[in-house]
Amino acid sequence: MKSGFVVVVTIVAASIILNNPVFAQTSPSSTETPKTGMRPDRTIADEASRKAMRDKRAALKQKRSECRKQAKTQKVSLLNRRRFIRDCMSH
Repeated sequence: MKSGFVVVVTIVAASIILNNPVFAQTSPSSTETPKTGMRPDRTIADEASRKAMRDKRAALKQKRSECRKQAKTQKVSLLNRRRFIRDCMSH
């Protein structure tokens, strides 16, 4: 019993002594720049590339929509529909 009490007292004393305020949340120093969502090394694509990407996504979306309609008209079961759409998209 006495040794258990000594262990508890030692742990409490160590936690009080080692309590370092460095680990607490502090406000950033004023010399730091504010963090933003974009990384400065990334660049935004030019308008022609963005238009090409948009057109490609729209074409894929249209094809997927057509494949879904085809799966629905063929009454493909819900469990097999995903595979059917994937196969349809690859053709």
